[in-house]
Amino acid sequence: VRLSLLSQAIGNMISVFEAFSEYPPDVFIDTIGVGFAYPVVKILCPSTKLISYTHYPFIQSDMLALAKTKFKKNYYSGMLFLYQIVGRFADRILAN
Repeated sequence: VRLSLLSQAIGNMISVFEAFSEYPPDVFIDTIGVGFAYPVVKILCPSTKLISYTHYPFIQSDMLALAKTKFKKNYYSGMLFLYQIVGRFADRILAN
């Protein structure tokens, strides 16, 4: 079982944690659309303004329809649920 979405989410949190530990910014602009680092940003630097520009979302609801196994449907549903929660940490969200 490959858990690539979960791995990307964890990697995103780790890389932002490492960067913010060294150089906390006043403004954080995310352009990759993963979003799982947003809670890390707000925990480490609550005053940092967090802006999200999402060209292509990390996960989309139409992915659920493409899932062929029950495990994948549950996995995608869980990741989508978490993605919706972490998105609420952004101060501004832009999309195209």
